[in-house]
Amino acid sequence: MAGLGLALLSAGSAYAATITVTNGSDSDPGSLRQAMLDARPGDTIIFDSSAFSTAVTINLTGGQIEISKSLTIDGAQNAGVVTPTLSGVTSHRIFQIDAGANVVLNRLNITNGDCYQCAGGGVYVAAQGSLTIRNATFTSNNADIAGGALANEGTTDISNSTFNGNYAPYGGALRNSNQLSLDKVIITANTAVYDGGIRNEGIRDGVITQTAVLMLGNSAIYSNSASQYGGGVHNIFPGNAVITNSTFVSNSAAMNGGAIQNDISSTLSIVNATVYANSAGGAGGGVYNEGFITLTNSIIAGSMAGGMAGGNCAWQNRAPYDAGGNLEDAKSCALNDTGLTPSKSGVNPLLGSLRVNAPSAIPTMALLSGSPALNAGSDAACPATDARGVKRVQGAHCDIGAYEAFGHAVFIPFIE
Repeated sequence: MAGLGLALLSAGSAYAATITVTNGSDSDPGSLRQAMLDARPGDTIIFDSSAFSTAVTINLTGGQIEISKSLTIDGAQNAGVVTPTLSGVTSHRIFQIDAGANVVLNRLNITNGDCYQCAGGGVYVAAQGSLTIRNATFTSNNADIAGGALANEGTTDISNSTFNGNYAPYGGALRNSNQLSLDKVIITANTAVYDGGIRNEGIRDGVITQTAVLMLGNSAIYSNSASQYGGGVHNIFPGNAVITNSTFVSNSAAMNGGAIQNDISSTLSIVNATVYANSAGGAGGGVYNEGFITLTNSIIAGSMAGGMAGGNCAWQNRAPYDAGGNLEDAKSCALNDTGLTPSKSGVNPLLGSLRVNAPSAIPTMALLSGSPALNAGSDAACPATDARGVKRVQGAHCDIGAYEAFGHAVFIPFIE
């Protein structure tokens, strides 16, 4: 039986084909929509190097493309192709990934998707659906309910991608209710009523039926805003989130949690993050906590709150747990300076401006010469690299924050 299964698998693989999109129309022969109809499970759809040698926008006037089979849409496979743009013409969602489909999207621009009375303005991933996104941009997508750019109820893995200027009432860029991994992602200028950047919330109806798991690494989350709570990331029960090597700058919430809000009973781990110059109209300009937060090797500084308390940190029920190697320029995060790797309160981290620092395209804030974050982190908890892919440790010990000083600290003006 095992041999028969292998034979069938091999036979099925032999049928995998490559289908080429030859024009930018929505429904004619050679269009993306026609290629989707013609494709069989396992096929790859690419774009003609002549037809897409200049910028081409495919306007999906016929509505969203529903994908119910496993396949790849690759905007980079043919040499000379300029990244194709798929537009929902502010009337339709771009893609729906159905249960059982395993889909890969590579080098595509997703723009002007619109989800009327639904979630996922650009892309929606159904429960038991699987999506991998590489080298994509999501701009100006909207959803009436949640996930302006993307709503995930299945399993989604995104890397080397940008989410800019998307909107939804809940989760301006992304809403996750199952498994979402983000690596080397830029999330900027997204807006929402709640959760300007990312909303991570599982499913419950009296009992927990699904926990949302968010893995966010090596990313930059900046200039997102919420008119209520959670400007950058909002982690809501039943939600578990891990944030590593990521930078939060200039996010804002009119109420609490300018950069990050962690709700009651939810669990959040923050490791080697830089959280700087965020703001809240209520409490917790940097981080607001009602659940369980562990802080390790992270900088939380320069943030403001206009209401109850806590420019950098504020909480109800419990303070963040300090696992060592943290740094704050005030004393609102209740850091512990007596641990095995002591944390530091009331000191300026001496950070450079948010910008692209080689060798990565992900914006970071460099540590300036003399920064108290240099060589002050817990080596045991340090990731193997920083947000840029630079190997840790470069000095005597791991540096605090998302940036590891490469050989020596840099000399650029620091932010007051």
